[in-house]
Amino acid sequence: LLVCVRHKCLNLLSRQKMKDRVHHLLKTDTSPSIVPQEAMIAEIDRETEKYEAILAYMDTELTPQTRKVLDLRFRQKLKYREIATKLGISEVAVYKHLAQGIRKLKQKFNP
Repeated sequence: LLVCVRHKCLNLLSRQKMKDRVHHLLKTDTSPSIVPQEAMIAEIDRETEKYEAILAYMDTELTPQTRKVLDLRFRQKLKYREIATKLGISEVAVYKHLAQGIRKLKQKFNP
């Protein structure tokens, strides 16, 4: 539970930093065109909402083990063997958890 809360907080902080950087870059841009900047902000907001929806889905619909495996693989960039060692499971189990998690995410967000 603490790990989940920590990841949620880190995700919120990273999203806020990304928004702040974009807004800063847009303020320093001297181009007279406002519409593309607004479109870019809207696109970033859409992507952020999609990312938040994916995280919420992962928290509610995936098993804790599958969430851990996905986190270790895609956020921490660990190899299958490293994940297996860290979680005390086989590499085949890591593969199965990844396949299950990716399949569920694709079904939900890429119908």
